Amino acid sequence: MKSLVGLLVLVASLCSCTTAQTLPISPENDAFASILERYGNMDPHSSSYSLTLTGSALVAAIETQKLLASFGYQRLGNAKFEVISSSRPTAMVCMDLSEVVIINEEGFPVSTVSNREAVFVELDKGLISKFEPLGERC
Repeated sequence: MKSLVGLLVLVASLCSCTTAQTLPISPENDAFASILERYGNMDPHSSSYSLTLTGSALVAAIETQKLLASFGYQRLGNAKFEVISSSRPTAMVCMDLSEVVIINEEGFPVSTVSNREAVFVELDKGLISKFEPLGERC
């Protein structure tokens, strides 16, 4: 059961998302807001991951989507992100999952653990190379 809860947090973190930038606009913050917006527009059922993700973030997204599909689960809704702090190439963001619902193959919702969680994001050549939920509320 514990691994299922972890899976749900990971799945939700790799879902489509939209951005809500909380820091003053600067080239650094704008880069993170832009990539998170691109990440938010990805279709989780296509090969568009490689246009936004690389490295461990890409591997995790692909593996998570395969695992989600193997359980017959589907994600509905979008996560939202707020840039908390950034220092290129890394940022701390707050991921809001309050509008994300994971449903099972019968169409019943499966609960996630938290609504808002801190996430570490790292960029490499304009792509998200690390996307690590920290297990902390924000």
